[in-house]
Amino acid sequence: MTEGLIVEIIFEDARKVFRTLDQTNKNRYLNANPFFMSTNGSNSGPDFPAANNASKFQEFFVRRDNCQGWSGDIKAFPFCIGEEVRFFNASTGDDNPSIADGVTSPKIERIEYIAGTTNAIKVRLNGSYRPTNLMSNAECLYSRAVIDAPTYNPTYLITNAEFVLQQVEMPPGYTSKLSSMMKSGGTMNYDFTSATNYKVSQLKSERVANIRLPLNQSRAKAVLCIPTDASASATQALLSAETTYISNFSLGSTADLRSHNVVRSQRTGLTGCADEITSYQLFYEGKLNPNRKVFCNKIASKNSIDQQPLIELEKALVMGGIKPFSLKKFRENFCIGRALSLQNGVYDTRGTDFALQVEYQETRAPTVDKLWNCFCVHLRRIAISGAAISLQV
Repeated sequence: MTEGLIVEIIFEDARKVFRTLDQTNKNRYLNANPFFMSTNGSNSGPDFPAANNASKFQEFFVRRDNCQGWSGDIKAFPFCIGEEVRFFNASTGDDNPSIADGVTSPKIERIEYIAGTTNAIKVRLNGSYRPTNLMSNAECLYSRAVIDAPTYNPTYLITNAEFVLQQVEMPPGYTSKLSSMMKSGGTMNYDFTSATNYKVSQLKSERVANIRLPLNQSRAKAVLCIPTDASASATQALLSAETTYISNFSLGSTADLRSHNVVRSQRTGLTGCADEITSYQLFYEGKLNPNRKVFCNKIASKNSIDQQPLIELEKALVMGGIKPFSLKKFRENFCIGRALSLQNGVYDTRGTDFALQVEYQETRAPTVDKLWNCFCVHLRRIAISGAAISLQV
């Protein structure tokens, strides 16, 4: 009846697809990385020959934090053989790139689990290593493979893609009755949910923005506006998250921007960023909706939560056909939502001046340029008659 169906899939750019493990990244959740225990496997009063007598070491043991070695194997160890690693102090934020002598780029040569009194994972490097700074139990491992490869340009190929299709077979009597009805001037209508994306750019220097949305849907249900980071970042920067947007503070700090206290985004350009937003309102039907500003100060501060934006977002997701099972990532996936109707209702946006008004901090400037992805979720209708097939937006 539809005279054929074409499915077109557009894949994301390669540099936005690849990720490094959080447990090997220095700029994500440091407390989840493997931590240095000692060079001799001591549990209490660990021995640090590299710190005490400035001697080199080639082997060291990993603390049993984060399930490292608890199961009696190395399956939970996030690093692999041949990977270049360094030490980073998760307490003070001191990096350990300075090497007094020994191998300048230590790589993992062997990974094994030592049972008995130690019961810990032992890592052997490809050469003796002596860092300039003192070692302690706060030193965690992180990968240098991506950081030392600035020209790394990975690609991906999708093969053997499979679609799961459902087939509906109508009884012959129903099919003949439907064909007869269409031939006599009747129409078969099929409604389905769709979304139209309106993209708007915004510079980080703007403290007040009025984002106009040219909506023209006759049966709109909700609007979801996502401010994504539009910064030009190379593949290496996205993989290492060295300079990407700070999504939240990892250790409860509110002002300390040292790298060990922050969590940087690893989904740049895909997820929303609050970025010092203080409030928002939407303008349509000649008035502001809601009638009071929706404040987002606490969310933008990266260490607390505002209630009203999440209530508005939950209503918009439900109206858009998205079940909000969890809002745990409300800060990492920041989104402004507005339900245009309730229950099974719809809203006609044709001929309506629609705009999103956002305000930012006066004392702290936004940090990134943004590309707003504003999705209008609405109902579309396919009308099939004997003479033609039409699509109603």
